[in-house]
Amino acid sequence: MTVGTLNKLSKLITKYVQGQFLRKLELESEDLKLRFEIIPVVNRQNTSDSTTLIPLQADATGTKKIKVGDQFQILIYNEGIKPAYFNLIDIQPDNIFNFLLPFENQTAEELRILPGQKKLMPSIYKVWPPRGNEVFKLVASTKPLDLKSAYGTRGNKNENPFEKLFSETEKPEFYNTRGGKPVSLGNMEINTYTESFIIAN
Repeated sequence: MTVGTLNKLSKLITKYVQGQFLRKLELESEDLKLRFEIIPVVNRQNTSDSTTLIPLQADATGTKKIKVGDQFQILIYNEGIKPAYFNLIDIQPDNIFNFLLPFENQTAEELRILPGQKKLMPSIYKVWPPRGNEVFKLVASTKPLDLKSAYGTRGNKNENPFEKLFSETEKPEFYNTRGGKPVSLGNMEINTYTESFIIAN
C-alpha cells in the first residue's frame, strides 16, 4: 500500500469518526432555543405561506421516514429570548456530512433569526441515497457562525470559538486525546437541535 493510499484511507477514517462525533454532539443554552421542522414539498405553489405547511410526520412506531427522490424545505423557529445565528448540518447514514445551511455564497450574518420569529428557508432539497438513518443538526450561536467556511481550513484568528472547535475535529489527534481536547467557547452561547429520520425506498 502506497503512502498516498494510506493518507487517503486515514482521511476517510477521520471523516467517518468526525461524522460520529457530530451525531452525538449536544449543547444546551437557556437563552438560545432554536428548532426546525422538515417540510415535505407536495405542492410548490403553497410553500410560501408558512402557516399552511405540514411537517414530516412520524408513523405509528414513532419513526419519521422520507423516500429517495422526495423534496423538502426547512422551517426554523426561534423559541428563545435572544437573536441567534444558525447553521444546519446533514449527517448521512454512512457518517459523511454536508452543510445544508449556509447556502452557496450566503454570509453568516444572513442566517439570523429573532426571538419569536419563524423562517422558511427558500431552498428546496431533494433526498438522495444512501438509505438509512439520517441526522440533521441545527447549531445556533449568539455570534455569526460559518462552519462551512471553517471546514477544511487550518484556522485563523478571526474564527469564533465554535468554528475553531469544529476545524479541530478534522485532526486525528483530536480523537486520540483522552477525554477530548478542551476548547473554551468564551462568552459565546451555543445550542444544538437534532432531528433524525429514515431514508427509505
